[in-house]
Amino acid sequence: MTPIDEIEPTGHAESSATGNLCVNGKSYDTDKARSVVLGYAFGTREQAWTSPSGQPVGVAPNNKLRPANWAYRSYDCVPSEPGPITAMDVLVVNGLNGQIGSEQTLAIMAVAPLVDEALAMAPTDLAFWDLPYAELGELPPSPESAAWPVWRAWWLLMGVEGSAIAVTHKLLHHKCPRLFPLLDNRTADHIRSTNDEGATLWQRIHSDLTTRSTEWVDLESWFAEQAAALDGVALARTRLHDILLWCDATGCTEAAVEAGRDLLTTDPTRN
Repeated sequence: MTPIDEIEPTGHAESSATGNLCVNGKSYDTDKARSVVLGYAFGTREQAWTSPSGQPVGVAPNNKLRPANWAYRSYDCVPSEPGPITAMDVLVVNGLNGQIGSEQTLAIMAVAPLVDEALAMAPTDLAFWDLPYAELGELPPSPESAAWPVWRAWWLLMGVEGSAIAVTHKLLHHKCPRLFPLLDNRTADHIRSTNDEGATLWQRIHSDLTTRSTEWVDLESWFAEQAAALDGVALARTRLHDILLWCDATGCTEAAVEAGRDLLTTDPTRN
């Protein structure tokens, strides 16, 4: 296996604006990127509550209930313990709309020991953006390569009936957030719709993360500070990339921006 200090990151995309993040061909300046990820993670919405019976049972919930608007609290903030994959690692995928039932959970658990073996092969300090671009292409790399454990874990889970791209990536990213990018059907299709380079989905994400690596480090550090102040958890740039991509793919960018800017306006020290 390639030693970690000998791995050469090789991003192949160029941002359309110097100093800006580029996600799937779209440019984000610092303020917009911060607003989107902050709004996604900590934006809230109103929630109605209706009594299920004609008789009250104690005091009714406050009519100002404000649940989170998106899945940060139900997915990212659920801890993942180091070590073997457990049923909780599988079930937390439902916190990101994974729609996993008991049959699929049990099928994944049957292959989990093999996935554990693959993940144990990767150096603990290896990150997705450190992997060589060429090893994320269409064909699996050699067993001696840095990317081999990543490929094998992905291959094992993708082979489980019903897992496919969304469940596989949501599970692996939650277990190893720095090592696996996050994809679902919407974001995968969004990348494919703009992909005229012949690159794989992983290569496109890798290019985005390595082209403006300093800006990603800055966004990662800034969000970690906000999360600490708001009783949240820090996010790897693989997840921050996914949030920007998912919001664009689903048309939620402006709603997330508005929620994020509201938070920044409420507490200007967050800027």
